[in-house]
Amino acid sequence: MFFYPTISRAKRLHIICLSNGGYDGLGEQREKELQRAARRLGASATCVNNAALQDGPHAWDPSVVAANVGPWLHAGAVVVTFDRYGASGHANHVAVYHGAAPASFARRGDGVTRDARRHCRFYALETAPHYRRYIGAFDVLCAAVRARFDPRPSVLVASLDVRGCYAALAAHASQLVWFRRLFVVFSAYTYANRLVVID
Repeated sequence: MFFYPTISRAKRLHIICLSNGGYDGLGEQREKELQRAARRLGASATCVNNAALQDGPHAWDPSVVAANVGPWLHAGAVVVTFDRYGASGHANHVAVYHGAAPASFARRGDGVTRDARRHCRFYALETAPHYRRYIGAFDVLCAAVRARFDPRPSVLVASLDVRGCYAALAAHASQLVWFRRLFVVFSAYTYANRLVVID
């Protein structure tokens, strides 16, 4: 939902989902749906099933996130994750930023992650301020203005393909509740992703 513009533009993409979304008991079904959605997007996907990374309102340990992301990193990889605000403020999303940021791998100290830190590029999806979150396609302009005046290096990825976003979400049928249908149409994240470089 949050990364559609970026995913739709990627040439080769592997999605790593750190939870099967089983908070309400639908984990196995959602793993299958993730695979369907990824195929629809022309991507591959892996769902990590770790007891310490279960869906819910509690924050994950960033070192566990890093341990599960690290093995996927290789020279030339581009990692796109949430920023420190997690796009929606969800505790799991915030923990993903703290675990997937390059500094997490430096702290772990194993050779694979040191190399990954040197040879990968890391980006964080900038969380849109509340007043911009549901202005739909107008956010492309707002994000462009913000990027112009913010000195941090970033990439702005835009998409007007609401149908493609909806089709991917429809493949994730258990997630397709009424408010997510509205989210696809009105969310700033459907139309613009500003990806800020993480050092």
